[in-house]
Amino acid sequence: MRSPELDGYGVLDALRANPVTETIPFMFLTASADRNNLQKIRELGFNEYILKPFHVDKFLAAIKAFLKSKIKYQSKDNF
Repeated sequence: MRSPELDGYGVLDALRANPVTETIPFMFLTASADRNNLQKIRELGFNEYILKPFHVDKFLAAIKAFLKSKIKYQSKDNF
């Protein structure tokens, strides 16, 4: 995500700094397959990422993994 004021990294950074939103799972969609970019995505705490263009099977697998992490997040709220 790129915008004039804040990119996807900045958005996640801000959300991770807020106790209310710090554990929400995030998925990153990117056209950059650069190793440094993918490493940065993981280091910042994105739960999943999808490279564009993507294949439907890889997209569905990422969505399933993302939903599993979302279920874990919701379970934490119940305890």
